[in-house]
Amino acid sequence: MGEETQTWEDKWCAGRRYLKLKTSRLYALESCKLISVGTKLSHSSICSSFRRNPRGGNELDQLVRLEDDLKGVVLSSNDDRWVWELESTGDFSVSSIRNLIDKKFLPNVELKTRWNKFIPIKINIHTWKIMTNSLPTRFNISCRGICIDSILCATCGKGVETTSHLFFSCSVARDVVKLITRWWMYWMTKIGILLDDWRKR
Repeated sequence: MGEETQTWEDKWCAGRRYLKLKTSRLYALESCKLISVGTKLSHSSICSSFRRNPRGGNELDQLVRLEDDLKGVVLSSNDDRWVWELESTGDFSVSSIRNLIDKKFLPNVELKTRWNKFIPIKINIHTWKIMTNSLPTRFNISCRGICIDSILCATCGKGVETTSHLFFSCSVARDVVKLITRWWMYWMTKIGILLDDWRKR
């Protein structure tokens, strides 16, 4: 019917664009900005509700374009309804908006996730978060629009706290890794010596 859809303020015409943006010069001439589609199309001419007729140039070009867009428009007898463009059915769904948000904010990782069954699941998940840059580092938090004191590394204070910096560039983190590696090698050597002694017996 078109009585609940506004000609200029709603997305309803070809290309699903606002006509007030697509044909802005004609919108400026419109005397009734909130005119409905049904009322507009019932007039003898598109220009009937304009303050004056288009005078050429951009105004005339936009009029020709608008007339072409409206040629194939046929109003049905059904009531107007909203259409959700993210679903082919036109109906709103939570999954469609969730998928849109995921595409906008989640990192695009082409590699498939492969879990190592020989190590704890927590380590698998932590490794996955490092690979996808999903850890709540100060840099990532600031990118999400959350206000924080500083994006510098809280450990060394010398670089921006990104995932890469925390695990590969931070001088303090590297020193800790060296100490852990040294401690690990020490105990592995001790265990190896004990096993050799046990086997000799």
